[in-house]
Amino acid sequence: MGISRLSRALTPLMVAALVAGFAAPALAEAPTTFTVLAGGESAPENLVEVNAFLPGDVTVNVGDTVTWEIEGFHTVTFPGPGAPPPFIVPAPAGGPSPLMLNPDAVNPAGGSTYDGTEMASSGNPALLGGPPPEGGEDAGPPPPAPYSLTFTKAGTYSYVCLVHPEMVGTVTVQESGDLPMVAEDVSAAGMAQRDELIQGVIAKEAAANANPAQPVMAGVRSGLAESLHFGPNNLTVNVGDTVTWTTDTQDPHTVTFLSGADPLQDIIVQPQDNGPPLFFLGPQVAQPMGGPEYDGTGIVNSGLLSTYPMAPGQPAPDSFQLTFTAPGTYSYYCVIHGPMMSGTITVLEAGAAPPAEDVAPTPEEAASTPMPTTAPAATPMPTTAPAVTATPSPAGAGVSTLRPPAGQMPPVQMPGGK
Repeated sequence: MGISRLSRALTPLMVAALVAGFAAPALAEAPTTFTVLAGGESAPENLVEVNAFLPGDVTVNVGDTVTWEIEGFHTVTFPGPGAPPPFIVPAPAGGPSPLMLNPDAVNPAGGSTYDGTEMASSGNPALLGGPPPEGGEDAGPPPPAPYSLTFTKAGTYSYVCLVHPEMVGTVTVQESGDLPMVAEDVSAAGMAQRDELIQGVIAKEAAANANPAQPVMAGVRSGLAESLHFGPNNLTVNVGDTVTWTTDTQDPHTVTFLSGADPLQDIIVQPQDNGPPLFFLGPQVAQPMGGPEYDGTGIVNSGLLSTYPMAPGQPAPDSFQLTFTAPGTYSYYCVIHGPMMSGTITVLEAGAAPPAEDVAPTPEEAASTPMPTTAPAATPMPTTAPAVTATPSPAGAGVSTLRPPAGQMPPVQMPGGK
């Protein structure tokens, strides 16, 4: 009787123990995909580009995937154990130009997973193109394709945009566990940082145009964002005056006066029988043309203006000066970024005062003037400005100039840049 009662009492406990012993183990957390912005772009009227990964640092678990939404002319490049390849390299003898875009930087590398042992790169999808957008050519260029990597080994991995040397990021991969930010918070942080950077450039450019003065900025930079405008984009001077342009942007620029001549080639595309095309820097883009004075005739080109040296040990070519010797209104542009990046110099007779509307306000007047919410658009180039479609090149069969649509022009990194 006592044994029977004991058996009946223990039976539920035994059943519970058996059930617990055979219960399925706890399921591992499902892999997560995190989205990071690779660059960013403003509304078209402001022409601001962000040259940053946003957010710049992200932590994930082994097995998680990071997808970069590429906005602009960028690469996402994990160099692995080696150094990142330069974006511009000397071209082989016999090519249409002495400089070319490095195929190792332009084309994708590696697979869809990453453990730090070899280079993985998106290549430059804005340059290589993608599937045509719905609506045909009138719909504009396709956006750069996103780039994804799944991380299979714990570690801290740094990466870079090969076009913009200051555009760097880090992915920290832990074995498992809680993360500093969930995927939704990572996406939200990136978009908020992008919008803040864009607004900083818009405000700085508006101030430059409201109070025109030298030096003229070739690209207006604030933090890790910059506009594809000259600031101020309109300047009035007198005959005999010298205008100075400077740049501190990650994108290089040119200051180019065409005087009605045909536009200079920026990029030459050379198709290959086997493999992707080769891209050469236009032979006239990098080299200065014309003299130190301008009277409205002939081509004057600054050559590349860059924050970074063109070769190790050389100073950065970050400024250009031109003296105006004849009255007139002269339009100029950046060969690399096309007519969307243009400006005007109005030259008056020596001693003539600028029109009242061109006189810079006093500090008190400027302080009381409301700040525009958007930056003024750059002055349009005349009808001789470069077209935005590919045209046959005089360099020979199989070679063509490439001018991608607005916002897709390829900025470049100087070899040996910092």
